[in-house]
Amino acid sequence: MGFDSILDDTLVDRTRQFFYCSGEARMIINHRFAHDYLHKINDVNSEIIGQVNEIVLNNLHSKAGIFRSYGDVLISGSSYIPTSNGKLLEEYFNIMIVKSKDYDCLNQAFYLFSRLPYLQPYFDGNKRTSRLLRNNILLQNNICPLSFYSNRHDYIKSLLGFYELVDDSYLRYLYY
Repeated sequence: MGFDSILDDTLVDRTRQFFYCSGEARMIINHRFAHDYLHKINDVNSEIIGQVNEIVLNNLHSKAGIFRSYGDVLISGSSYIPTSNGKLLEEYFNIMIVKSKDYDCLNQAFYLFSRLPYLQPYFDGNKRTSRLLRNNILLQNNICPLSFYSNRHDYIKSLLGFYELVDDSYLRYLYY
């Protein structure tokens, strides 16, 4: 048994001890696995995004990684309702991916970070998936990853502002 294996087991054990809710521990472990998966990836496409969503929601949601082709999504605190038309959602999703490749790494990371949750292409985990994609793009380009842990309230308000007004200036202020 190597050091990495011992460290992994210790991390899992400590995570389980720290969080009383196994769902919280599972979420953190899934983030680690998604990060490890993305670390090997140099491109962003629909398959990779779907795989990241599947990893993020592993053992947390029955429709992990499955593209949402029906059903309304209600976003707490917002009157914005993403499209429930599966064909339209898929078209917007593909446009998002193509357009993201037109940007430099910093702006590509921001674009995916803001647009993926706006589209809500998956049944759950869209914001988590977008944050992982954002940070992977930044890390691959030797830019420090971002965390909004200390100002989570501002992050949520900015995201809701984007949903309601389709104006990303509040998110941009927080991001840049």
